Amino acid sequence: MEIKVQKRDVIWSYLAQFFNLGVGFITLPAILKMLSADEVGLNYILISISSVIVLFDMGFSSQFSKNITYVLSGAQTIEKEGISSDYKDTINAQLLTCVLATAKSIYKRISWIAMLPLLTVGSCYVWKVTDNGTSIDNIVPIWGVFCASSFFNLYFLYYNSFLQGRGLVKESKQGQVYSRIVQLAITFTMLFCGCGLLSVVVANLIAPFAFRLYARYKFYDDFIKKIISNNVVSSGEIKETFKILLYNAKKMGVIGILSAALGYASTLIIGAFLPLAEVGSYGIMVQLIGIVGGVSTTFFYSLVPEFSQCLVKKQFIQLRARFGFSMFVFIIVQMLGFVAMVIAPYFFRLFGFHTQLPCIEIVVICCVYKFLEQNQSLYSQLLLFQNDLIFYHSAIWTGVFSIALQFIFLYIGWGLWGVMIAQIVPLCAYAAWKWPVYSSKKFGISTKRDIFQYSFSLIKNNYDRYIQNRR
Repeated sequence: MEIKVQKRDVIWSYLAQFFNLGVGFITLPAILKMLSADEVGLNYILISISSVIVLFDMGFSSQFSKNITYVLSGAQTIEKEGISSDYKDTINAQLLTCVLATAKSIYKRISWIAMLPLLTVGSCYVWKVTDNGTSIDNIVPIWGVFCASSFFNLYFLYYNSFLQGRGLVKESKQGQVYSRIVQLAITFTMLFCGCGLLSVVVANLIAPFAFRLYARYKFYDDFIKKIISNNVVSSGEIKETFKILLYNAKKMGVIGILSAALGYASTLIIGAFLPLAEVGSYGIMVQLIGIVGGVSTTFFYSLVPEFSQCLVKKQFIQLRARFGFSMFVFIIVQMLGFVAMVIAPYFFRLFGFHTQLPCIEIVVICCVYKFLEQNQSLYSQLLLFQNDLIFYHSAIWTGVFSIALQFIFLYIGWGLWGVMIAQIVPLCAYAAWKWPVYSSKKFGISTKRDIFQYSFSLIKNNYDRYIQNRR
């Protein structure tokens, strides 16, 4: 089966990214106007908790999408490390059925496991930061609905892996768009009805069901039904597949936990040291810079199925070309985003929002940090697509040092300055330069040739073709 990412896949990827980010960005003015500073702070704490809950995925999402692509591309086995050399032009129906069944089984279990710390430690934490529930109205129903939404958002993740793995990028993004439209409609309706923060968590509960219905309809078409209809998977096969996937998934889980500690989980850390209003200020900055980061990497991640297939079929020239142009898009969007973030504080003051951004120096440092972090992450993704997690130990040490420094700097009163220094220094010490250099050597990637010369040539050729068509 040939997987080819087309223009419509990329367009829907950007549209989905707009709606994914838009849930926070489009509703942000209404939230800032209709919620108190304490409610805004709690909202960002709930967002951070959601990002931590998703970490129970343990890297299985990328493992399943990648291995589904391998199987549909002709791989007859899946491996703990590297890519199977047993490649044919036919699909191993039993293996595909087994991978799909394993995904459903795993996500059902990890969703229930995630509820244990959420209902115990999470409840205690939220009770503490809301002054025993006195600073936020309706804290009990807000927290209860939030826990339910966290369960279903995690449980239905496997459908996204199914669609991405099959190369149905457009369909995956369409499902995300439709679910976000539902979420936005519910959020605005309830906000204007005076439901406060409850509006956000109720909308977040209903949205994943919209995605699940659409994704199931698109994935299980006649093609897939014909392949898996006559195959029965035993519990033993599921267990063996789980062991293979767990080998790398547990490493990705550790990396994901530490990455969250460098990003959204920092909101939880500073929430224990700084006032909720300052937590909200930091959270808005992270959210806006996250929007820039999300848009800048959308093109890259829309090509993931094609990257995986190129590696299976050893099409390295095509791999370098696609990767180079995706990095060019990443750099351009990051530059535009940096300019937008520099002028953003002015508009916050102009519109008189209750919550303002941190000082411009902290905003600039956060922008630089996010660029370096995402740049090395994209280069590392090439290694991950090949089942090579050589960056595993460096990611652990970067995260450990960053978390430790954050606690130390906050304890001695450095505030948000300490948080940013604690994030950028460990990253620049090794990972920020090591993995771009390593991946470039391994795959023969030239920054000048593949990222800039190829990209400018591609843009010029498309422009010339456009001019000729106009004539």
